[in-house]
Formats: sequence, C-alpha cells, structure tokens
Amino acid sequence: MHEPKTILIRLPNWLGDMVMASSFVKAVQEQYPSANIDLIAKKDIQFLLEHFPPHGKQYIFSKQDYKGLKGAKRFGREIRKEINYDLFFCLPESLSSAAMGKKIKARTSVGFRKGINFLLLNKTYKRKKHAHRVEEYVDLLSQFTGKEMVPPEVSLN
Repeated sequence: MHEPKTILIRLPNWLGDMVMASSFVKAVQEQYPSANIDLIAKKDIQFLLEHFPPHGKQYIFSKQDYKGLKGAKRFGREIRKEINYDLFFCLPESLSSAAMGKKIKARTSVGFRKGINFLLLNKTYKRKKHAHRVEEYVDLLSQFTGKEMVPPEVSLN
C-alpha cells in the first residue's frame, strides 16, 4: 500500500473506550507523520476531541439524526462527498460502523473481524485476547502495518 495522505478514524461509542482510543490516534500519527488524520466521534462524547492529540476535521455522528443501518450508511456517503480517504480505521466492532466505513469508500478500510464486518471492511484482524483496550486498539494498527508497537501513553491534553 502507498503511504496514506488522508486517514479517517471511527472512534468508539463509549466514553471510556474513546479515552483509551487517544493512544491509537497517537500511534497512527507516529506511523504516518505526514498524513492528515480526521476523526469520527459519537454525539454526546465529542467534547473529548478537544483533549485528543492534534487532528484535522471532526465528524460528529448522531444516532438520532442518522437512525439505524441506513442512517450510518448515509453518514458515510456524506463524508465521501467531502473527501476521498486513503485509509479508514474502524475501532467499534458494530455492523453500523463497518457499513459507514464501506460507504466512505476509503482505498483501504481496517477493523476488527467480527460477524460480517469482514465483508464490509477490506482488512480485518482478530482482536487481541486478554489485553487492555489500549493494547487491543494499537494491536490493530500493528497487525495492519506488520510492525510491532508499544502503545503510547493514554493522555488527554
């Protein structure tokens, strides 16, 4: 795969998991220092983004405004109209998040292998067992890149 210029990360839906994902965002920045990294956060926990590592655009996903699987797909199509992403990381294991990623149509989409997500994302990997959530997320990046990584510290600025 060529070096991605544009990366989009679908952050987890739960507050604690989103905090743990800050380490993943740092790891992606370290791996792809020249890439523009944008983030998708769920409405009602998007306030955490102001404390995240520096990033580009923020997309706020409202389950009230984008109901169900059709709504997630529509949200993905709307993002696609704005920018063509080279790389999409899907941290939630949900079908709707993977379907959103499918409609974003990034050149490469990466996530955990669960249910039928392997049909919607073109690179899926097993979740690391018996690991802290921070390690699980960074291990996804490690499996994708083929490089061993030490998770960066979790911190909100």
